[in-house]
Amino acid sequence: PYTRTLLMQNHEPTSFSEAIQIQTDETDKKNSYMTAVVILYNSGLLNSQLGSVVKAVRFFNMGLSMLEHVDCDIKCKTAVTVAIRYNLGKIHYEHGDKSKAMEFLVDALRLGKQNLRNHTLVASVLNLIGHLLLGRGLITDAMMVFEEAIWIYNSSTMFSCEIISGSAAAAA
Repeated sequence: PYTRTLLMQNHEPTSFSEAIQIQTDETDKKNSYMTAVVILYNSGLLNSQLGSVVKAVRFFNMGLSMLEHVDCDIKCKTAVTVAIRYNLGKIHYEHGDKSKAMEFLVDALRLGKQNLRNHTLVASVLNLIGHLLLGRGLITDAMMVFEEAIWIYNSSTMFSCEIISGSAAAAA
């Protein structure tokens, strides 16, 4: 079957700032939800980078809603959820709503630790949480969080998500 790559960019699976790429079969209807999530995520990133915060938040929230319908491996679903929640947390952090930022980041951290364990995405979430704690004057807590992030970066596991015949598979 004919396969095409959507939103092809220099994708780094450990980064929250790069577009996600997805391969899908033209005739595959099962992947339509994941394709929509990828488009919404990438639109959220683009709008965030352009300074259109309201639009970015709207796209990220639509992506989260659409993820409920995606039939894929838990690691892939978690990675996308963590990425969206991280970006929502970062937006709130950058615009002064530190408590809302912490809510998104703590949720991203909980999901990431549960399903991704020592993945660099988890370390990135910890890093931003450390900055939030540091901003609150909680230096000892921030240092512990930074140390955990460094430990995860140094011992991180990576995986790739691949959409195959209507389902996503994660390879560790």
